[in-house]
Amino acid sequence: MCADGRIEAMSPSPGDLRRSTGRFVLYVHWSLYVLLLVELSAAVLVAAATDDGAPPGPALALAVAVVLHTAGNLAWMRWSLHTVRHPVPVPRRLRPLLALWVLFTLATVLLSPVALGGLATGWPSVAVIVTSLSMAAFAPRLPWWLVTATPVVTAALVTAVLAPVLGNELPTVAGQMVAVSLIYAFFVASFWLSGWMLRVMYALDDARGQSAQLAIAEERLRISRDLHDVFGRTLATVAVKSELAAELARRGRPERAADEMAQVRRIADEAGKEVRRVVAGVRGSDLPQELVGARSLLSSAGIECVLSNQLPEGRVAPEVGAVLGAVVREAVTNVIRHSRARSARITLRLLDGPTPAVELVVVNDGLREPEHDDGSRGNGLLGMTERLAAVGGGLSHRIDPDADTFTLTAVAPLATADAGAAPAAPPAGSPTLAEGVR
Repeated sequence: MCADGRIEAMSPSPGDLRRSTGRFVLYVHWSLYVLLLVELSAAVLVAAATDDGAPPGPALALAVAVVLHTAGNLAWMRWSLHTVRHPVPVPRRLRPLLALWVLFTLATVLLSPVALGGLATGWPSVAVIVTSLSMAAFAPRLPWWLVTATPVVTAALVTAVLAPVLGNELPTVAGQMVAVSLIYAFFVASFWLSGWMLRVMYALDDARGQSAQLAIAEERLRISRDLHDVFGRTLATVAVKSELAAELARRGRPERAADEMAQVRRIADEAGKEVRRVVAGVRGSDLPQELVGARSLLSSAGIECVLSNQLPEGRVAPEVGAVLGAVVREAVTNVIRHSRARSARITLRLLDGPTPAVELVVVNDGLREPEHDDGSRGNGLLGMTERLAAVGGGLSHRIDPDADTFTLTAVAPLATADAGAAPAAPPAGSPTLAEGVR
């Protein structure tokens, strides 16, 4: 309970869910095992209904047959329950046992009139009970209509067989058959419903496992994407600083070269901290900070940077600002790594329309074709596209060979887009991502 008196909702842990699932499965299994023991009551009733002067042999034989039949039902019920989650046909090694069990069921039904002293003295009910419980042993694996129809069909067949010899007792026996068949139809249906509940529980348990796997995959994707962002910019900065230090050393300015290498070391230390924050899942992108870092990085690389931020302070949602900050970081990394740019311009402005949006435009000159394709081209643009799509935004780029410029345009709503909302459309005339990736 919270300090203000409200009851705090607590979600069960995965361990609690697994234990609850195991307890439910155990409860269903043993409930069905106990219900199958109802057949033993028939053996007791048979023994009690036998005439005192009748020979005890047939009644004892039927009682033993019922006990053995119950044991067989329990064994096949155990097999049915253990194969509900992953249904498989009866193994070849068990098929002889299945055939023997069917024959034993028929023998039990045929032995009962001898033990009961006649066909009309209770044998019809015994036949329905034995066949119904035999079907119940497989009910978790069978269709519901087959399970519920078995007692009714058995009662109808038994009544039809006995009709010529029953005479005046036919209405009484038929009434008993209707009552017994309906009772055991509902009884056997409960076995099928228990199997259905187990299938639902197993499906939920599998879905929970798949959800955990998806969460792990999503976390791996987040880490790989953030590491790409961090190390893309860091390695680009290290390359520029190292090249500058080497050039200063060749020109006889060791002090400046040492300063540049000290900055390289500081950048490497910061990169190590960034990696730890990425793994811990606490890293975020701040748009104003990324803009300052982008201008500093471009200046360090000898690229003139013109920054035009026309966004009113506090208007952009934090989630959208984080995504735009990541886009700025990746765009600047691409400028340094994939161009011979002498100047770059970064513009942020509001777009008027039914849905207010923010537009980020990064333009650089000095186009350069990549020297080789290492299989990783386009990862940066793809990552930016995914980030923008998550907040309802869009990404486009345009290459102008005549002006020797590359233009990257990102559009995102001021607030996080609702689920299912259409992404903000890039400006008209902008090419799609498939038209070229660098």
